[in-house]
Amino acid sequence: MISFFDKTVTRLVTASTGVGAVILILMMIQVVADVIASNLFKSPIPANSVVVTNYYMVAVVFLPIALAELRDDNITVEIVYQMMSRKVKNWTMYFSWILSLIVCSCLIVSLSQAAIKKMNSGAFVLEQEINFIIWPTYFILPVSFALMALVVVRHMMIGPESVEAEALRRGL
Repeated sequence: MISFFDKTVTRLVTASTGVGAVILILMMIQVVADVIASNLFKSPIPANSVVVTNYYMVAVVFLPIALAELRDDNITVEIVYQMMSRKVKNWTMYFSWILSLIVCSCLIVSLSQAAIKKMNSGAFVLEQEINFIIWPTYFILPVSFALMALVVVRHMMIGPESVEAEALRRGL
């Protein structure tokens, strides 16, 4: 059961990070194409800034967010933690994971509600007399934080010592 959940969460995080990486490459190509079109042909790509800021940037920033948690790469202060006993370290990790789950859950609920409101209102940006629908991007955030919550649940299932061992294997 744990192994299946672990593999599923890892694959979902890998997929979301891969999608984020592909979107980053597309964004780079589009920005370079816009610069070339602007300078050589004096005709920039219409609404380039709308697409980059409302679609690409949101996806590039938030889709890989669960990867940092999966790899235990988040910023930590370990001055006191290093001096704790193994038992206290474990309790500290479980406490931080429970707190993370609470925060992620609150974000998922509030961001989902906002995304549904934007979808129902048909949110768009008017650029060069064209309506660009932007409501789909509002769903990226709750999905990203849901993936992060799944990673936290995974950590709780395998335990602090396994999470730390994985980080040490990667050289962190």
